[in-house]
Order: sequence, then C-alpha cells, then structure tokens
Amino acid sequence: GANKSPLLILDGVEIVSEMLNNIPPEAIESFSILRDATATALYGSRGANGVMIITTKNGRQSEKMAINVRLESGISMPTRVQDIADGVTYMENYNEALRTRTPAGETYVQHFSDEKITGTRNRLNPYVYPDNDWYSMLFKDFTVNENMNLNVRGGGKVVDYFLNASIFNENGILKKPAESKFNTNINSQKYLFQANVSADATKTTRVSLKMNTQLHYNHAPIESVGSLFTYALSALPCEFPATLPGEETDTFVRFGTANAWDGNTFINPYAQLCRGYSDKFRGHFTSALTVCQNLDFVTKGLSLTGMATFYNRVYSAVNRSFTPFMYQLSSYDVDADGNYSYTSSSTNTGTTYLGTSRGRDGYRELAFQVKLDYARTFNKKHDVGATFVYHQKERNMNISDAEEYASLPYRQQGLAGRVTYGFDKRYLIEANFGYNGSENFAPGKRFGFFPSIAGGWVISNEPFWKGIKDK
Repeated sequence: GANKSPLLILDGVEIVSEMLNNIPPEAIESFSILRDATATALYGSRGANGVMIITTKNGRQSEKMAINVRLESGISMPTRVQDIADGVTYMENYNEALRTRTPAGETYVQHFSDEKITGTRNRLNPYVYPDNDWYSMLFKDFTVNENMNLNVRGGGKVVDYFLNASIFNENGILKKPAESKFNTNINSQKYLFQANVSADATKTTRVSLKMNTQLHYNHAPIESVGSLFTYALSALPCEFPATLPGEETDTFVRFGTANAWDGNTFINPYAQLCRGYSDKFRGHFTSALTVCQNLDFVTKGLSLTGMATFYNRVYSAVNRSFTPFMYQLSSYDVDADGNYSYTSSSTNTGTTYLGTSRGRDGYRELAFQVKLDYARTFNKKHDVGATFVYHQKERNMNISDAEEYASLPYRQQGLAGRVTYGFDKRYLIEANFGYNGSENFAPGKRFGFFPSIAGGWVISNEPFWKGIKDK
C-alpha cells in the first residue's frame, strides 16, 4: 500500500500523473528525471521515489511572433476481435460435445432439438429462434477522432510569451440502440491551455507567470466497456432475443432473457448497454508566479527567487440509470399463414425513470518557495556554487463534509541546500541536504534530515589523458 509514485513537478508546481499524461508535447521545453540520492536530496522525503521535472516553453525575446497549427483526424478500431460461433454452429457443437461425453451404454439426449436448430438455420422467427450476433449489436467497426493544437510564441525586449491550446475529441465504438433515448457511446473531450508570460520589471528583476488548465469531459455508458465486451463474447447466441414484442399499453422495452442452467437468468448484453449513462468532469488548474531578483549589486553571482504556486483539482460525476424490464418467452402459436403470436412473462421488476447518483472530489494546494542562488568562478579554475531553498505547502480538500479528516488542512514545510565546488573542470564535489516534514506525523517526529554528498572526476580533462588521446 506504500506510495511508489515519483514526485511530479510542472513549472514548480506539484501535480498528479493524470495531469502529466495530458500535457501536449508542443508545450514541453524540457523533461528531466532525478533518481539518485544526490539529485533528489533537495526534495527530502518527497523525492524518495524519484523526481520528474517538466518545464513548459517560454517566449523568445526580440523575436517575431511564430504561429504553429496542427490538425489531425484518425480512425480507431480494435486490433483483432475473435470470431464467435453463430447460433446453429453453437447448438450443433454443443450437442456433439454431449454425445461424445455420454458413456457407452447410456442413452444420449441432445440439449438442442432438431426443430430449434432447423428453425434457427432457416431464420423462421427472430423471437422463437433467435440467432444473435451480440458483438455486432453493441459495437461498431471503427470510430473517428479529431484533435487540434495551436500555439503562439514570441516577445520583445521587455515581455515574451508562449500560448498553447489543444482540443481533443475522441469517440468509442459503441452503438446507440434504437430503444435508447440517450447516447450510449463513449465521448471524451479534452481542452488544454497553457499561458506563459515573462517580463523585465526592472533591469535586475524578472517576473513570470505560468498557468496551465486542463478540462476533461467524459460521457460513457453506465456499464463499463470491459463488462460489455465480456457479455458480448460470452452470451449465448440462441437462448433468447435481445428484445421481445411489447403490448400497446407498454411504456417500457421488454428485454429478452431466459432461465440459465444455474437457476438464475441470463445477462442480456443489449439491455446492459441501454440501461444508463455516466457524465464525468475532471479539471486541473495550476498557476506559478515567479519573481527573480539579480543581486549582483550585493555580490556578483548572487540571485534571489520567490515563487507562489496554486494547484486545484476538481472532479464531479453524475450517473443515471434504470432497471431494465426483463421478459422471457413463455409460449407461442403459429397460424395457418405462418404468423406467430407470443406470450411473454416478466422475470423482474423494472423501472422507467432514470435514478441519479452523484460524486465529487478534489483538493487545492497553495505553496510558497524562496530560493537563494550563488554561482561564481574565481581565477578561471575555482567554480563555487550554493543554493538554499525554503518551501511550505498547504492542502485543503474541496469536499469537507465527506470525512472528518477532509475538513483539516494538510501542511508541509522544509529547508534544503546544495553546495558545489569544482577545480579546473576536473575535480568536483557536491553536498546536499533536505530538512522537511509534515504534520501528518506525530509531534517530535514530524521532520527528517536527508543529507547526501557526491564527488566526481572528469578524467578526460586530465593532461595525461589528453596525451594518451593524442597518441
């Protein structure tokens, strides 16, 4: 049950993997993975499983505006769907299996009569002799999807900008039955926006704002597609029809079923597709305001950066469904002209109204960070660097009435540092520490210290190595 996910950082904001998966590639400037203890020490316990840092693109100063547009349309279809036996083939093979299993000397009794097999083969009546291709009833052969991306990049000597918008419209391969009053197919729509603006407030002060918005709308049948696929491939093709004829006073659809061999009734895949739908919305919103102040007037190579970030995750769902009226064929008559009349009996108590259930979830995080950086080279051989970071974060649940703990904020606080020294681009040493904690732990045990030290030797810069290379 332990959390094994890496820490995800988007433009300085901690995000979840769902948001990472929806970042359009056009908006990404760089992608870094930190795995070893030295690299992740600045993040303390938060970086125990590694850190992924994603940086989105910035504008370009003194550059003309560049506009890029991408439009795509594609077809989606199953790679392969196994062939399913039709009703006649199934009944004949089932009878043959019973015959071969009957011990010698015992009387073989076939399960499906010759009359039923012949009636199904000749397609005499779809209700008395059903022969259902359940997969074709529920699924289409393919679907068409579209997506679009538009981004604008540019800037001047003082202000630069990068704006990106992506739209995705993706559909499933489920059909809409004639008996259904609502759309039973999957439809997923995503709207992704990125806005990055930076400006030189003074000659030594730079201010930037990065905002990312992800809106995801999903419509789907109330029954999962995996279950519908299983039902379609496992339901018998010849036991019952998808629907039965109704009476004039009916205000509902009579979905077919039959008594199963285990004492229950068979599941009707067609009825499961028709019985309801679910609408879900997920939203992710991040904002990062950064102010960077050059402190060369104090000492050369010194700078101070302050950052305030906000992350909000929202989720809502509306599920609407009804209980299908299930009927099985009780008896039938055939007149002299070959016309059939039917009698069907109910096996359950259905509903005609759509019952509704709702769900909602989400949280919001506000974080502050102050970073002091120093980097300088002395006598062209001594490279000295240092970084000190203070960080604090508070998380509040958007749903405070679900559980008692949800009404309480969750806070983190930490201090981190890094000191580096390099001599003549050959000998390197780095020391890091992270000291952070959370009120999630007991008093007196809330903070932890996470140090690391590393050394490096660039052998290719040694004079003797260069001599070996020249030889």
